[in-house]
Amino acid sequence: MSHSRFAIIENEVVVNCIAADDDFVAQFYPGAIEIDDVVPEPCPGWWYKNGQFICPPQPEPEPEEVVDPVA
Repeated sequence: MSHSRFAIIENEVVVNCIAADDDFVAQFYPGAIEIDDVVPEPCPGWWYKNGQFICPPQPEPEPEEVVDPVA
């Protein structure tokens, strides 16, 4: 039995990704979206809006503190 990968969506947010057969998903997660061919593959925390997966913005890196070696 082959499995596909699915994203579980709640309120337009990916809350989990599972590998399961179609019958299991149809019974327990009827709103899940197959993600086998989605690149890059979405993961929890991504958004799903208007049929598109959207990676949330990455936080800006903190500026490195400059230490004065003379002080």
